[in-house]
Amino acid sequence: MTKRLSPKILYAWQHKEWGGAQIHFLQLAKALRENFEAEFAFPEQASAGFNTLLSSQGFIYHKIPRRNNSRPSRGLFSKVFFHLRKLCRDISDARFLLKKEWDVIHVDAGPWSNLILLFLLSLKGPVFYTMHNRVTAPGNIRKTVWLLKHHLLAILPRINCLASNQDAKRGLKGTAPEWWIESVKITYTHVDLKEIDGVRESLGEGEQTGFEICTVGAFIERKGFRVLLAALQALKETKPNVRALWIGQGELSDEQNRMISSFGLGEMFKYISMAELQNSRAKLLMLVASARVFCLPSYVEGLPIAVLESMALGTTVIATDVYGIPEAITDGSSGYLISAGDSETLCRVFNQLLSSPHESNGITAAARKVVEDRFNSDVVARTLFSAYESVL
Repeated sequence: MTKRLSPKILYAWQHKEWGGAQIHFLQLAKALRENFEAEFAFPEQASAGFNTLLSSQGFIYHKIPRRNNSRPSRGLFSKVFFHLRKLCRDISDARFLLKKEWDVIHVDAGPWSNLILLFLLSLKGPVFYTMHNRVTAPGNIRKTVWLLKHHLLAILPRINCLASNQDAKRGLKGTAPEWWIESVKITYTHVDLKEIDGVRESLGEGEQTGFEICTVGAFIERKGFRVLLAALQALKETKPNVRALWIGQGELSDEQNRMISSFGLGEMFKYISMAELQNSRAKLLMLVASARVFCLPSYVEGLPIAVLESMALGTTVIATDVYGIPEAITDGSSGYLISAGDSETLCRVFNQLLSSPHESNGITAAARKVVEDRFNSDVVARTLFSAYESVL
């Protein structure tokens, strides 16, 4: 057997769909390639597009066996059985991952729902997990539960917490020991600028695809899709020819399609799934790069990679001033910030940017500089390299 010269990192997650957290892992693996050997593990039902993406980058991946037993939990007994099934899934996943060869494992999981999984994995070696959003602990009972979980983590030295933005780390205050919070390293959500620049070069100067406004994300309430639709409805009165595109993961339900139709936008709004783009990140990024405006009207976000990629691509960003987003965007300087739920202001900023497209040139240049200086994969990788190396 050939002896490995580099430590092996296994990046693992339990979700069938892939999004920002998984791209976060991929960018880390690419940036740390000279120092670590990386492999991936995810459910066997996951999108085939990620298999293709990993293979094209030369990474080995493992499929976690998974029964398709997810059912809606209604009523007390259903919820109890749901949590029992989830516990069984975590134990099964841990058994699978413990059989793999790794020196460090980095999982898209956390104590909020996967404490047993983290503990079992730590029996073999160092475990890392990344917090993307701040802890929400309304009420004394939930706050007490968080305190117990974090005190337990504090006495398990093999489990290491990272945060992808300052807000997520600040949100731990009051739910964890202060000394433990201090030990949490910030490994920002980050962008592979080589990939971004390749997209910009292939797109060509000023090339357009017919959509002035673009959004990327799950078509769910917390992403603020109703806010965007309401803003477009108002925008239609002054700019009826503007077209907006929402790129999501899965297909929309009949109910969602009826809801979209109720806004009367017609051809002004289009939704496409990643499957329609052949799960191609290059095609996704080209659509974002060709739009004049990227909009993310979310109610809850960490520091989304879609925002940083748009800033790096030279697309003007409008986002809500929630959680970690203001760490990347200064309103009126590197983008535009609006309050969550404010469709009126969103419509006004759309009108402003689409009426005077050259006005945003300085903003897009400043946004690119922010990404280069703070959210560049090469910069973030140095912090993570130090974190991994400290446990080996």
